[in-house]
Amino acid sequence: MGSADRWILVRSQPKREAWAATNCVRQGYEVYYPRCQRIRGDRPLGRPIALFPTYLFVRTPGQWYFLRGTFGVAGPVLCGENPIVVPERLVVELRSREGEDKIMWLHIDPIPGQAVRITSGPMKDQIGVHAGMSGRQRVRVLFDRLAVTVNREDLVAA
Repeated sequence: MGSADRWILVRSQPKREAWAATNCVRQGYEVYYPRCQRIRGDRPLGRPIALFPTYLFVRTPGQWYFLRGTFGVAGPVLCGENPIVVPERLVVELRSREGEDKIMWLHIDPIPGQAVRITSGPMKDQIGVHAGMSGRQRVRVLFDRLAVTVNREDLVAA
């Protein structure tokens, strides 16, 4: 891919992230589909799931209309008439958290409602209550990182 390539945020059909990613790759585009494995203690819980349910990142050279006809893809996430561009540093940061198996391990200890102490960042040593981290909450964090406002009614269960 060329130097003008950029990552854009793409929404897949519900529970079709892997299929959408495969079909974008078949068309010659690089795709980043972050997945995570929830664990409690040292035990995996279930199978790996999408880190951001129904969302993935596709690197394009500027053209993105092909996505509208790609199986499994609902379309690019638009801001006005243009797709939302995902900063390269965000993709690099997410990939740096993956293991050799290309999966992020999410420790779900503590449990929602439990008191927690923040160990780093600007709120270091502050005490709070863990609210959980569902797929919908992870998507909200993604949109916050992209500086995009999302209303609660715009989020649907995957």
